[in-house]
Amino acid sequence: MSGAYDFSSHLPVLADLSAEDRRLAEEALRERVAARRKANDARARAADELTRAVDARLVGLLGGEGLAQLRRALRHEQFELRGLREPPQGLWLDHREANAARKARVAALLRGLGADLPDLRRIATETAPTWRRIVESIPDRSTPGMSVAKNLDAWLELSPLHKQPLPWGGGGPDTIFGWQIYRPPFADFVTSFEPLASSGFRVERLHTVHPYAGLVGNDTRMDCDDASNWDYAHAIVETQVAFAFVPPVTGQVEVLIDAQCAVGTHDLRTENEFGFSTHWTYQKNYLMADVLHPDVPGPSLALMSQTYSETEEDETIHRENVWPGQHYYARLFSTGRVPGGQSVIVTVGTRTFDITRADDMEVHSRTNFRWFISSVEVRISPEGGVLDPSTA
Repeated sequence: MSGAYDFSSHLPVLADLSAEDRRLAEEALRERVAARRKANDARARAADELTRAVDARLVGLLGGEGLAQLRRALRHEQFELRGLREPPQGLWLDHREANAARKARVAALLRGLGADLPDLRRIATETAPTWRRIVESIPDRSTPGMSVAKNLDAWLELSPLHKQPLPWGGGGPDTIFGWQIYRPPFADFVTSFEPLASSGFRVERLHTVHPYAGLVGNDTRMDCDDASNWDYAHAIVETQVAFAFVPPVTGQVEVLIDAQCAVGTHDLRTENEFGFSTHWTYQKNYLMADVLHPDVPGPSLALMSQTYSETEEDETIHRENVWPGQHYYARLFSTGRVPGGQSVIVTVGTRTFDITRADDMEVHSRTNFRWFISSVEVRISPEGGVLDPSTA
């Protein structure tokens, strides 16, 4: 496994922060990066150990040379099928027939090595719970996001400022627990990227951010072209705008995000399965809020869109669960309390978390989400919310 943690190299440049407040934010950021790097390294070690255990079982079943022969055959059949699709002969190719012939040749090779398709499938089935535990080591303690149009009454009840459209509305704190409104242009931004990939996967991302427009987005891709091995990958991508907030009293920060969807797509393609191949992929996108302070251990998340696939066949998925132009909202609480009278950095944006496993199958995963942060309302919560860290 290879993994790297890439956090933006600078804190947001906010004039409202004192030197001491900036020092505390930097301390929080260092601790956050160290904790997530440690968790990422632990997942990489667990994945490496499981991969070695699977290889040992395959060697026990086929022998070392037999396993190498199978891998060479799978790779050869993969590229042969691609060649058959090329013009001119590929223009009239019966893909179903060519695919069946490819699988039959691999099945015959397995029988010659003293094994069969069910033997390899059994290994995948028996190791699946361990893979699940690796996945579950990244906890998802998010709350659900909401559509404004379909939950208008709930939105109107959250804040007295919602009686008029916030981009043109006034308002401000009339009590200690009154809402403060933040709108574009925002002062700065922060991004992070946490990939993990076995040798067969490429994990890439593109951050889209325009703080003056309130635009944040993640284009996240995981690609495995090699359908002749057991591979694993994940990507956690965050893009956020930032602003300074001065809590009037000590307490938990409550945040209301009004976000307009610009793009929200899930795409997944699996290919070249061999009769014993298996695969699963999770894709999730969130709205998120964070407070960069040592007493806040991690961000708060609202799940906006997700898709899941588990298949043993070639498959193509395109899905849109949130619609361009529509408004959605999240109500979030900081995962720790901040001191009154001390300015803190609040960040608001989007997180993508994609994770996949491929046993002898090609996988091409892409999620593309962009949000306009129309408005953010912030206050010290009179209710207190729930203190529950939601970061790995």
